[in-house]
Parts: sequence; structure tokens; C-alpha cells
Amino acid sequence: MAVRSKSIYIILEKCREPTRFSELEKALTISKVSLYENLKRLMRKNLIQKTGSCFYVLTERGKVFLSKILLHEKLDEIIDGYGVDFASKLLNGEATPESVARQEFDGFVENLARLYDLYEKKAVEEKEKEWQIINEMLEQAGLREKWEEYKKKMKL
Repeated sequence: MAVRSKSIYIILEKCREPTRFSELEKALTISKVSLYENLKRLMRKNLIQKTGSCFYVLTERGKVFLSKILLHEKLDEIIDGYGVDFASKLLNGEATPESVARQEFDGFVENLARLYDLYEKKAVEEKEKEWQIINEMLEQAGLREKWEEYKKKMKL
């Protein structure tokens, strides 16, 4: 049975602990009839059970089912964050938490290096722009030739 609706997922999550019908009703935005039908369906699939004291709780099968859903969600996050190849390595035991941390660190360093390169490029462009402005000012003041002589003399 696949989880087709958010309501089913919320019911399963809530039923990790014994939960009353009224508590489920507050957590969901569905009618009482829909909630009752969902509970009946989950009980027929042996995913939840109703205790004698009017609480709904996950069965062992329900716990396994919910853990598979959560594992699937986590796997989706890993694929989105690190790609299919890495997720496959992780599932095959070829990747470790250390390699995940290393991959994150390497990504951080790579981004930092890119930012530094952009900053350096912008700094060079700004320096060139400053020299262009200085040269224009020297030209306007008629001091350009004297500046060139000074640069040669000082070996700048």
C-alpha cells in the first residue's frame, strides 16, 4: 500500500503514540467521515489498531511501513542534495557519514574558491577602472606626460 495522501501520512505519524480520534481530527483538515474511512482502511491493512481505551496506535507492520516511508523521503533528500550516484554508493555501503561530511566540505571550499575568484576579478576590474579615471584626470590637467616620465624614472 503506497501513501496516496497527506492525511494517511499524518495519521500514521500521529499513531506512533496512542492517539484519540479527536486528536487526529484536530491534526487533519478532512471530515469525520473521511477520517473514519481512512482509519478503517489502515486497520484493514493491519497498519494501525484501536486499543480498548479508544486510542489508535501503529501495529508492528505499521511501524515498518512508516519507517520505509521515512527512509524513502530521506533517500529523496540525499538524491536531491548529492545526486543518484552518491545515493547508490550510500545504499551499497560504499559511502560513509565521513564521506558525506567530506563531500559537503569540498562543496563549501569549491563555492568559497568561486566567490574568491569573482571577488578577485571584480577587484582587478575596479583597479583598472580607477587607473582609467586617474589617466583621464591627468590628461585633462595636462600632466599625463609628466606622470609617464615619473613612472619611468621610478620604474613603476
